[in-house]
Amino acid sequence: MIPENLMPSCPLMRWTWLSFVQWASAQQDFIDQFEADTGIKLPEPPQSAIDRMIDAATGINEQIAIKFIEWLNANHWGPLDMQAGEGETAP
Repeated sequence: MIPENLMPSCPLMRWTWLSFVQWASAQQDFIDQFEADTGIKLPEPPQSAIDRMIDAATGINEQIAIKFIEWLNANHWGPLDMQAGEGETAP
């Protein structure tokens, strides 16, 4: 579960933001930049059932996901209080 304070306050912007987070988390360039900026190395997917249970019990994947979202918001998304329809419009 993503904490409320890490998501845009505007319900319409949340859909766009969520799509962006999902897309960015699958892009190797973003992963490489996150690892370089934070020093946090994303773990390889667990290979066994016991490894998956350990990850679930420790919450490590959720902790790393939150760190990635914090980094993504600060470096690529911008203000979380932006409302849908704000900004410049085309002439």
